[in-house]
This record gives sequence, C-alpha cells and structure tokens, in this order.
Amino acid sequence: MKQERNIDNLQDEQALLLYVLLDAITEEQTPSLLMVERILYFLRKFSNNQYFSAEVEKYACFYTGKAKEVLDPLEGKYIHYSASFDPTDVLAPIGVDLSYQPLIQKHIEQNAALKEIAQATISLLSGFYSEYLLEVLMAVEIAAKEMPLDKLDAEKIIQLWNSKKGFFIYNTEHIYKTIKHYRKHGKNTSV
Repeated sequence: MKQERNIDNLQDEQALLLYVLLDAITEEQTPSLLMVERILYFLRKFSNNQYFSAEVEKYACFYTGKAKEVLDPLEGKYIHYSASFDPTDVLAPIGVDLSYQPLIQKHIEQNAALKEIAQATISLLSGFYSEYLLEVLMAVEIAAKEMPLDKLDAEKIIQLWNSKKGFFIYNTEHIYKTIKHYRKHGKNTSV
C-alpha cells in the first residue's frame, strides 16, 4: 500500500475506502464485502491505478475475498465485524465506526488529489451502493471497456455479462438508467 502520510496511522488508501463507505452509510446502505470490492475497483479506476493493487481488476466480475484483506488492518478501530461474521458471505455486513468520520474527512479533504479521487468515485457510486445496483454498474463498466459508450445497450450488456459471470439482473430499465448515469459520471481511465 502507498504510504504518503499518516494521520492517526491511517494510510491514504484506507482513508479513501473509509470515506466512500461513509458516503454509502449516509445513503442508508450497510457496507458489505461485495460493496467493498466494488468500491476498491472504482477507487483504483479514478486514481488512474495509483492506489490499490492491480489485483483489484479481478474484482470486476467475481468476489475474490481481497476485500477482507484490505479491511483486516482497519478492524477493531475504524471498522468492526459482527460476532457471527462469515468471511465467505459476500453480503456479510461491516460496521464502520462513525466517531472517526471527522478524522477520515480531514485526511481526504486536506489533499486535493485524494479529494478528487474520492469525489469522482462517490459521484459514480451515489445512488448505486446496493449490491444489486453495484452489480448492474459493474456490468456497464465491463461493457464500456469492450465497446464505445454510445454503443452501450441493455441487450449487449446482458449478453456480455452472462458470458463472463453466468447470470444477470434482468431488469433492463435499471440497466438503461445505469448506462445514462455511467455516461455522465463514469468517464475516466479504465483499470
């Protein structure tokens, strides 16, 4: 992990992740392992691959278990797992200690580059933090790597995602809304 500066031993990558998780919480979403993997993917994208390892690219289609590796150093202080936490359950809830919100915000907001990465990620993910909509957004992201943005349509995305993952969300209305949102907020260097 990149360590440019520490505030209370919080690394830039960790602060970025926590900052976006706090945004998800403001939208009344409960963070999960799947959510964390998707957030890591988009943080890497919007940092132009500066933060988080290249393994994050693997997060695009499948749950890899890497989210827990990123979260473990934060456990006990910034985040907590429930007593019944199951690391193999991608929907396992993750608690974030809100008392650290001012520290996390200060860490991000005093660095223009970190703030830009966080804001770009939040701009894309806002309204899409549920596991269902994160999967739709991820499908659009993968399709956008393989075809021009103006050529994206629900049928092509369903076909592409089915070939990669073996199943898909069947609500084309959600896909079209996601395509529109992605065209506005998802432009940046791909992972």
